[in-house]
Amino acid sequence: MEYLSLAVDICKESDGPYTYLDALTEDLGNLNNLLKLNEIDFKEFIKSLHCVSFPTLKSLRGKAKEEVSSEKQENVKSLREEYKKMITNLKKMIPNRELLDYAEDIKFMYQPMKAICGIIGDLNENFLEKKMGKSIADFNDVEHYALKILRKPEISQVYKNKFKYIFIDEYQDSNRLQEELLCSIKRDNNLFMVGDVKQSIYRFRLADPSIFNEKSDDYPNSGTDGINRRVDLNKNFRSRKEILQMINYIFNNIMSKYIGEVDYNEGVFLNWGAAFKESEECFTELNIIDKDTAELEESGEIDDEIKSMKTAELEAMLSVEKIRELLLKEKNTPIRKDSGKKDVLEQEKIQYKDIVILMRSVSSWSSIFEEIFNNESIPFYFDGGTGYFDTIEIQVVLNLLKIIDNIRQDIPLLSVMRSPIGNFTTEELVKIRIASPKFNFIDAVYKYKNSFEDRLS
Repeated sequence: MEYLSLAVDICKESDGPYTYLDALTEDLGNLNNLLKLNEIDFKEFIKSLHCVSFPTLKSLRGKAKEEVSSEKQENVKSLREEYKKMITNLKKMIPNRELLDYAEDIKFMYQPMKAICGIIGDLNENFLEKKMGKSIADFNDVEHYALKILRKPEISQVYKNKFKYIFIDEYQDSNRLQEELLCSIKRDNNLFMVGDVKQSIYRFRLADPSIFNEKSDDYPNSGTDGINRRVDLNKNFRSRKEILQMINYIFNNIMSKYIGEVDYNEGVFLNWGAAFKESEECFTELNIIDKDTAELEESGEIDDEIKSMKTAELEAMLSVEKIRELLLKEKNTPIRKDSGKKDVLEQEKIQYKDIVILMRSVSSWSSIFEEIFNNESIPFYFDGGTGYFDTIEIQVVLNLLKIIDNIRQDIPLLSVMRSPIGNFTTEELVKIRIASPKFNFIDAVYKYKNSFEDRLS
C-alpha cells in the first residue's frame, strides 16, 4: 500500500507522470480488495490474488512527455515494480489451491513437526540440566528465571513496594519478555521511560519497537493531567541547525510507519535548542556513491564479502578526497568555550585531529580504511578497543594460518589475497568470481588460471 500511495502522490504533482494514474488506481483497488478479503474470507483471497493482473502504464507522448519530470517518471515505475514483486511473491508463497488441500498438507506435516518439537524439547531439558550441573546461566536464562519468580504475586508485590521510581533508558529496544518483567515490579505511577524509535537497532536481538510506539501513540502529551503522559523531548542541544535541517529534510522524505517505524513529520522533527555563532563555513552536503560497476551489475553471484570490500574502498577514497578539501581551507572558525562564561572565537586551520568519520560498523571496514589512509599518507586511528591480535598485520597472518589449515575458507582466503601477501586488487577478485560464480573461491582461482591467458592468470 505504501509503495502505490507514494506513486499516486508523485503522479499528482505538477510535473508528475499523470498518465499513470489510471493504472495505479486500478492497482490500489486490487490491493484494497485483497486486504479486505484476507480479513473475512481466505478462500476468496486466494482466488482474487491469482486473478490480479498489472495494467499497462499509459505512454507519455508529445507535450505530456516534455511536461513530466523523467526522474519522477522513473521513481513511479520503481515503486510500482516493488508492488508487482510483492504480489508475484505472494502468488508463489500461496498457491491457488483449495483449503482442503492445505489442510491435507498440515495433516501430513503433523507427525514430523511433532517429532521435531519433541527433539527440541529434549535438547532444551538436557542443555538446562548440563548448565545447572555446572552452575551456569546465560543472559536468557536469567531473564526467564526472574520472570518465573516474579509471577508469584507475593514476590511481585515485594518489588512493587521496594522501588520508589523505575527509570528505563533506550526503551525502544525493549522486548516483550522485558516488558513483562517491568510490569511485574512497577506500580501504576512510578515508571519513567525514555526512548526514540528512530534509534531502534536491535531487532536482531528480538527488540520490539511497537511496545514504545503503542505507548507513544496512546499517551496524551504533557499538557494533560493524570498519569500515563508523554513528554516530547524534541530539542537537540548538541548539533548546529544546519545539521538538524538536513536530517529533517532527508528523514521526512524517506521515513514512514512502514519504513522506520515512524511517520517523520514536523511533530517529530529535531529542533535546535543551542545557540551557535552564525558562520558561512558551516554547511552540510550529501554525497551519493554509485557502487554498481558494470561488472558487478552483470552478475548477481558476487560474494557479499567482495561487495563489502569494494564499498569500503569507494567510501574510503571519497573520505580521503573530502579530508584533503578540508585541509586546503585557509581557516576554520570553531567556537571555544571559556570556562562556561563566554564564547571565544578563534580562527585556525583544520588539522587531522579535528576530523572524525562515523561508520555503521567500524570492525568490518576499519582495516580497509586504515590501508587506504596509510597509502595516502593520512594518519588513521579508530577507537575499536583493539588489542595485539586485532591489528591488521596479525589478522592477515592468522588468516594465512587458517587457509594453510583449510584453504577452502573463502573469507580468510580473500583477506590474504587482498593483503600485501597476495597483492590482488578488489577488481581482480571480482573478475575471478564472475568467471566462476558457483565455485569455492580457491576453485574459482584455479579455474581462472587454467582458463585464461591474461596478466591476472
